[in-house]
Amino acid sequence: MLTELDGAQGKSSLAEAAYLDLRWRILSGQLAAGVLLTEPEIVERTGHGRAPVRAAMAALRHDQLIDIVPRRGFFVRPWTDAEARDLVAARQMIEPQVAALAARHRSAADLQALDDIQTRWADAAKRMDPQGLVMLDVEFHVAVAGASGNAVLADLVSALKIRSHHQFRMNGQRANFVAGVARDHGAILTAIREADAQAAEAAMRGHVGAVTAQV
Repeated sequence: MLTELDGAQGKSSLAEAAYLDLRWRILSGQLAAGVLLTEPEIVERTGHGRAPVRAAMAALRHDQLIDIVPRRGFFVRPWTDAEARDLVAARQMIEPQVAALAARHRSAADLQALDDIQTRWADAAKRMDPQGLVMLDVEFHVAVAGASGNAVLADLVSALKIRSHHQFRMNGQRANFVAGVARDHGAILTAIREADAQAAEAAMRGHVGAVTAQV
């Protein structure tokens, strides 16, 4: 997320809006990996101003979603096999422990938020909306991390999930994959609801391993 883009609230809000919009376009695949785009092209395509777009691009580079080519533009980063393996390893180390913490510290509001995500997931799955499913998958994992009560871990999980969007999108239109993710998310949520830290950790570990094995 953007934090210190501009001292003026109005300009900061515009930059935040541009960042969220461009991040959505990357996560949903509207901006394809490897295609060079210039700042004027992005301004024309999105309707955002040049300054907000420039600030958003800097934040997206920090997220490692894009690479900036000086005096030319930027492109969405493609991922190598080695980077994908490293990402999987990092998620396997962090997210199961985060799920266990969520089972211990979740609030009623956290459970309600996760229930709401599950409801919206079911609707998106019925429509086979791959873009919506990508965003809801990110939202679910970030919400689990938020329920852990550890803001630093929540930030780490958010960054990991955003960086793994290519892996999810490659599978997002397969009905069996979508159903499997729904089952996994349901198991994770049940364990968190029942305050079963061991089950939450195991469910998350199995989920991360199962999803990445299908890439």
